Amino acid sequence: MKKHTIVRIIIQSLVMILFGLFLILYLHHELFGSIIGGSGIIVLILGLFIPPAKKGLIRIQEKVIKWVGIILTWLLLVPFYFLCFIPGRIILLLSGKDPLNRKFPDTGKSCWSPYSGSFDSEQCKRQY
Repeated sequence: MKKHTIVRIIIQSLVMILFGLFLILYLHHELFGSIIGGSGIIVLILGLFIPPAKKGLIRIQEKVIKWVGIILTWLLLVPFYFLCFIPGRIILLLSGKDPLNRKFPDTGKSCWSPYSGSFDSEQCKRQY
């Protein structure tokens, strides 16, 4: 096994174990801390002594992460969109407000917005 692979496995497992200890000792989350710390120990043992099993664990982990992402997208983001953005747009339409100024100008020859402030040469020096 290559040296950088061993170092990566040790660092990964140490971070998991230390984070698990942090969760247990400081935040008093025994269950999640034990799961993460135990996973760190399993990663260390599998990575150093049984590398093919670690590769299988990584494949399972990738599949779980993919499904968690899909579930979170459909359970959180889609309802949030339909519950927040669509009613907000309907309220703006009913109130006649156009905060982004998206309405097409009927009489104007240009779509440029007129500058309402006064021009000062000092503004050019302080752009941000």
